[in-house]
Amino acid sequence: MQSTTHFLVGIWIFRACSLLETMGVPFWIIIILSTILAILSHVLLDCLAKMTYHMPEPQYHDVFWVSYHVVFVYGGTLALLILYFSNYWWVMLAAILPDIIDWYIRRPLLKKGPIIHPQIDKLRNRWFSWIPDLTAKKWTVVLEIGLDVILFVLLIVFVQI
Repeated sequence: MQSTTHFLVGIWIFRACSLLETMGVPFWIIIILSTILAILSHVLLDCLAKMTYHMPEPQYHDVFWVSYHVVFVYGGTLALLILYFSNYWWVMLAAILPDIIDWYIRRPLLKKGPIIHPQIDKLRNRWFSWIPDLTAKKWTVVLEIGLDVILFVLLIVFVQI
């Protein structure tokens, strides 16, 4: 899944965990719990990512791929960072942490292969093998964009940005 989806799910995890405060759960426990669940949500979302448009390599020659990434991935990520980073930075960071480690630290800086995503792939192959591989199907952007729109609209309605 894209960063927008990870960010939105991380925010919703924190909002859900915050309900525990009404039961007397200390805020520091809510922070720890929501952070752990946000990291775990990355694994689940990436297991489901086979249903979404997610080419394994950049397709710079493809107008659709470039447009999708500029508008939705980069534009959406920037918008969410502007709107929510100050209040939800730790769960947004936790929700995207496996990508940061594998794709932004290990691969470009350390010149090493990923360590987290191969484990996610094993989990996906074992428990989610029934999910069809639609990663090359452009129409599947509708699935992820649709999910993100729903999560975002619900945030606006229930959390008031």
